[in-house]
Amino acid sequence: MIDKPPSFQSLRPAALFRTAAKYARRTWLQCTFLALISFGARFPSLQGQRIWDDQYLALENPFIKSPLLIIEAFRHYLFLESFSSHYRPMQNISYMFDYFFWNTDAYGFHLTNILLHAGCAVLLYLLLKNVIGSLWFRGASPKERSRLLLRVPVISLTAFLMALLWAVHPVHSAAIDYISGRADSLAFFFAAAAWLLTFRGRAEQRPRWRYALFALAAISALSALLSREIAAIWFALFLIHLLLVERNVSMRSRIAALTACVLLLGIYAGFRHLPVQRALPSASGWPMPMRVALVARSLGDYTRLLLFPRNL
Repeated sequence: MIDKPPSFQSLRPAALFRTAAKYARRTWLQCTFLALISFGARFPSLQGQRIWDDQYLALENPFIKSPLLIIEAFRHYLFLESFSSHYRPMQNISYMFDYFFWNTDAYGFHLTNILLHAGCAVLLYLLLKNVIGSLWFRGASPKERSRLLLRVPVISLTAFLMALLWAVHPVHSAAIDYISGRADSLAFFFAAAAWLLTFRGRAEQRPRWRYALFALAAISALSALLSREIAAIWFALFLIHLLLVERNVSMRSRIAALTACVLLLGIYAGFRHLPVQRALPSASGWPMPMRVALVARSLGDYTRLLLFPRNL
């Protein structure tokens, strides 16, 4: 006779708790839960209308009317009739796909923002799990680390709780509820994906697949820069982690990664010279002390909102 697995009704409370905890530690289940919570937290924004820059970028923008204009998105700044120097072609390209599927319906544009946010939450969880694991098992290779992570569930739990807090934090309202704030989510999504691809590439044993993963990581990192300029901070974080935290990395690999980052930044600088009309440097006359004060004030405001999200 073949023994049947015990049903949930036949399990004792302690055994039931252990079974539930075992399932809760599964990565796919945690990712699904994060995505659902992220979507649910921002669901009300689906009924939002276009406001401020949304009216131009997600409705009147001539570049979003046809996918055939993708190349043109790289040859112009984000705002055509403005002195703004925002160069974010990936943002315009994302609006092209929204317009293709949803035409002028703002619902579809908001839906993309929420889906992007949910994807960012999942990627953040996976990235945090790898980064915390690299701090915990500093001498292990990426392939060994993936096995060791299964033995220390507190790492996955910590990464999950941090990603969950990030997903529901109200400070992201401007980037999600505001269609034109999508650049932040795009940059985060591509940058986190690039970092995860490098982790996966280092663990891959087959040379072809390893180089393919590294190539995808480079494309994703460049896409992050082309989404928003602040993505350059991710390059600094990646290099700090690689050079100061990772131990099981050869000098040749470190030099290759550093060279790749410099090349990608150089390529991005080349892209920024493609726009036909040059934007005027509006802040060129500001003295350096004023710029430093503005940066410090901005960092202080963001820190305050992260800790005490009031009056958003």
